[in-house]
Amino acid sequence: MVFGVLVAGCGGDDLFDQLTRSDDDPTEDISNDFVDEPDEPVTTPPEPDDQPTDPGSDPGSDPGSAGGDSAGTDSDGAGTVEFDPADFPTIAERSIDQTVLYGMVEWSIEEMIVVDLDADIQPGDQPQGVEITFPARVYNGGGGTTSVNTTPIALQWDDPATGDTFTVSVQPDFRDVPAQSFTSGELRVVLPHEDRAIFDDDSAYLLVGRPGVTPATVAIGSAVEPVDRLLVPQDTAGWTFEIEGEDTARRDIADTVTVTGAEVRWSGPEGQPLEDGNSLLQIAYTIENRGEGQTCSQRSEGGWVLTLPNGDAVNDLRVSERCVSAGDTVTGILTGFIIPTEDYAGDYVLLHSRGSGATNPSGEVEITLVEDDGILLSGDD
Repeated sequence: MVFGVLVAGCGGDDLFDQLTRSDDDPTEDISNDFVDEPDEPVTTPPEPDDQPTDPGSDPGSDPGSAGGDSAGTDSDGAGTVEFDPADFPTIAERSIDQTVLYGMVEWSIEEMIVVDLDADIQPGDQPQGVEITFPARVYNGGGGTTSVNTTPIALQWDDPATGDTFTVSVQPDFRDVPAQSFTSGELRVVLPHEDRAIFDDDSAYLLVGRPGVTPATVAIGSAVEPVDRLLVPQDTAGWTFEIEGEDTARRDIADTVTVTGAEVRWSGPEGQPLEDGNSLLQIAYTIENRGEGQTCSQRSEGGWVLTLPNGDAVNDLRVSERCVSAGDTVTGILTGFIIPTEDYAGDYVLLHSRGSGATNPSGEVEITLVEDDGILLSGDD
């Protein structure tokens, strides 16, 4: 549908007074001092406002005359001002059905609803663009109530010709979410007309989270690979080893260490998103102290050491419980390691030292990490 804005013009003629010169000498200047009284009264021409009006005699009133303007064409022949339909591309609604994790909050995006704000645009109207709404459900997997409306979210797409990325901010609209709870709401964005005209459907996506801090990607276009940042559990079968020795009082040290759970994730121990390029290997383990005295992990980092596939070693981020008394078993102890995200799958070595007095014997086990599908914090299917 093409809309036009008509440009109208106007015309008119100047009125010149005519002067009568002497019959005797046509070149002689006429002066008030030398004008003879006329034999007959002089009729003064009427002023322009007093002249009779003949609609047929006004060249500006005839659309076909040289002095008039044809409808829709200005005096320079510029013509109508048109809206090009190509400037109002259709953005199709679609099902999304993707869940991503940012920090400890799951975002389940259900669909994309589009309202064309220019569907009834008229000549002279200012184009408004389109409003896009994403109904969503969020789950707070953290330990306290959180306001998800402060989460940075953006609609982005790439220019196929230049590779430039365009970004429009998206506004979440949700109630605060208590720990271990769901709430529903929506994400809203108005795509201005100038952005609508250059929107690339194939490369469009939602960026959930702050750039540079392991954001998640919700694919909208067919050319986008989603990045869900979901937890990737690891198979810990066989991740058991012994720590044996003798302390300075000649008491036996005999601890059995069993890793009972492990996962790779993109948030730190407190649930904070990690910087790009980093992930967290978090492990849960059990200590069975079969010795004669209490044993403890180091107070600071370094009680655990993880050797990476490239040979580099990283220390743990401290442990949730350091000491186990003789004859006791403690379960669910947590620690973790910051590892590179890229190609994290591979073979590693886990080493743990436990001290009794001045003695710090250690044990180790070889483990393998795999890249696999992630799981939901909420446990929803």
